[in-house]
Amino acid sequence: MDTDTLLKKISTVLKPAEAKQVVKWAKPHLKKQSKAKKSKGTLLWGFKRVQLGLDGFKALFKSIGASLKPRKVTKKFMSSSVDEYHWKGRSVTIVTNDNPITGEFERTIVPDHIGYAHYMGLTGKHDAVKRAVSYIKKHNSQGKWSDESPGKRNYV
Repeated sequence: MDTDTLLKKISTVLKPAEAKQVVKWAKPHLKKQSKAKKSKGTLLWGFKRVQLGLDGFKALFKSIGASLKPRKVTKKFMSSSVDEYHWKGRSVTIVTNDNPITGEFERTIVPDHIGYAHYMGLTGKHDAVKRAVSYIKKHNSQGKWSDESPGKRNYV
């Protein structure tokens, strides 16, 4: 986003002098972010409601070279904390908000969640993410009930 567009959008909610200060602060951060995305050649993708079954998720994680045991990351969100599960493969990292291997969701084992992920985000090299996305689309039994966000990780 260029500086003028950012300034116009911010000026709708702030006084002009305040908007200029925000743009002055944000401009170097926006440049760094856009350069990082371009230089790494990474692709982001998000899914909502993914049902691959236990064997399907095992095959997906194996195909990207990830362990079946994720790294659990707890993040602060407003006044509570949220767990994320990270499966790091060779060229792709998959993040979910529940563990589709064990069924763990919000620190509780939910048997119906085995083989299911509410929210899933993929980040990695373009070709590797595209292969993982193709696998998910081909094997996701939620079909039309599943949402996706190509180019963004909207959900997690």
